[in-house]
Amino acid sequence: NFLGTTDNQAFEIRVNNAGAATGGNQRVMRFEPNATSANIIGGFNGNSVTAGAVGATIAGGGANGSTNSVTDDYGVVGGGAANHAGNNAGGTSDAQFATVGGGYDNTASANYSTVGGGYSNSASGDASTVGGGYSNTASGTSSTVGGGYLNTASNDYSTVGGGVTNSASGTASTVGGGVTNSASGDRSTVGGGYLNTASGAASTVGGGYNNTDAGDFSAIPGGHGLTLDATAARSFGFHANNSGGTRNMTISTPDVAVFGNADLWLANNDGAASELRFFENYSGAGAFPNTANYTAFKAQAQTGDITYTLPASAPAGAGNGVLTATAGGTMSWGSHRRVAAVAGTAQVITDAAVTATSTVIVTISGTLAYGTITAQGAGSFTFTTNVALATTDVINYIVLP
Repeated sequence: NFLGTTDNQAFEIRVNNAGAATGGNQRVMRFEPNATSANIIGGFNGNSVTAGAVGATIAGGGANGSTNSVTDDYGVVGGGAANHAGNNAGGTSDAQFATVGGGYDNTASANYSTVGGGYSNSASGDASTVGGGYSNTASGTSSTVGGGYLNTASNDYSTVGGGVTNSASGTASTVGGGVTNSASGDRSTVGGGYLNTASGAASTVGGGYNNTDAGDFSAIPGGHGLTLDATAARSFGFHANNSGGTRNMTISTPDVAVFGNADLWLANNDGAASELRFFENYSGAGAFPNTANYTAFKAQAQTGDITYTLPASAPAGAGNGVLTATAGGTMSWGSHRRVAAVAGTAQVITDAAVTATSTVIVTISGTLAYGTITAQGAGSFTFTTNVALATTDVINYIVLP
């Protein structure tokens, strides 16, 4: 037993057939036979499948002036209104298996393309997908826009998860969300935030505001107003701009890690002070540190905070290599000298680094002796020993600021 026909003519189910064609009257289901796979057209009587298409389905929906249509083989419109599956380019096999689930004014116009729903979305790349939202476009092959508003995934394998006015235009590029972000480099990624751009190959901006990563294989995790330009390849940066964004920063050097306007904390809460490690030269690829040794700095248990301020200049010359610090932590270079003694107990040393207020530390190599500084002024001091020195003895002294 069956309900249907025995000829090769379409079969329709109608309701209120005398009612106006502009409303939900007359035909509500149509079955079209063909030699390959029947077409099924449900919903508004103006919904249509292009002649020659096979295996097409319109489950329902549509309205006067907002009809649903399938123009290519095996296309599907689940419902909604003004939705279209296929490219309506004349032939019926150049945009096959396109699907629109529902919503309004959505179009899936390429092979295997899909729009789940929403409003005025377009999936025009082969195997592209728009999940929903409003005015989103997935035009690259296997591209995806999850939702949001005015987002575009325009290159092959590109993805925009959501948000507003985001663009993924590089091959295999990704924008997770946010507002007005762009991933234009191949395999580039912007996680979110606002006005961020990843334009270098395999570049990444995690989030934040107004950051640009144009360096290949570089990364900006977040922050505000940092640019790693095209010459800053393989670099890493974070910038703590002020709230007004008036202190933007641009880095043009490759292979650097930059922290702008930020203090670097090596914190711990496991009872062990963290270390800052500097590794020796090492050239082996693979596991690290392997056999590489390091020099490290770490803090002791302290009764208060200590900040060391480095010297304002390099040592003045040979022998000026003693690093000293004030009680407040301000560091400077002291002078270390070696001079031959003169015969006798009074050793007058001339040195431009000496001032009337300098601290001078003296030791003697040779004769066992001790002494005191008996005179000191600008450019010289006198060291008087308890026994006479010989010319083979050496006076070692350090001048501290």
